[in-house]
Amino acid sequence: MFDLYKARLYFKNLRDVLSKRKVVAHGAMNLANAYSIGFIFNVDNAGEISAVAQFAGRLRGEGKVVEMLGFCKNAKLVSKFDFPVFDKSTINAHFFPSDDDVEKFINKKFDILINACLDEILPLDYVAALSHSTCRVGVYNKKHEHSYELMITSYDTTTTVQFLEQIEHFLNKIKLV
Repeated sequence: MFDLYKARLYFKNLRDVLSKRKVVAHGAMNLANAYSIGFIFNVDNAGEISAVAQFAGRLRGEGKVVEMLGFCKNAKLVSKFDFPVFDKSTINAHFFPSDDDVEKFINKKFDILINACLDEILPLDYVAALSHSTCRVGVYNKKHEHSYELMITSYDTTTTVQFLEQIEHFLNKIKLV
């Protein structure tokens, strides 16, 4: 019951924030033309960390600038990573992250922002929804259509590696005019 209330309050508050903020131009972007790519993901999931790190390393090898932002439920693990991580202790009364690293990440204009998390984590949705990135990519969820230009359906058996492969496939198919 509390989770349903929390979700409703979150979406109401997010609609309010989005309606009051300056409009950010979002649109299509293909992987070949992208120079900067941001990743947001759940660092509580070791498989997710490994998949994102591997994909990010490959993109860096292609000369792309890659930045990552992780979310962690356990505040004690935040300092364990060599990229910014925020935790549930930074979530405010509106269920939004209140953290300087998050604000900096939101304000960066990445060519592509990828939410590599297959699960619904509202603080990561918040980052995607407010991101200044040109093209935001994530798993399909009707409730989060406001957050992404490209959403990819995931099935229960989909792993993060498979999901990132699907993202790469579709981003390579986009033709810009």
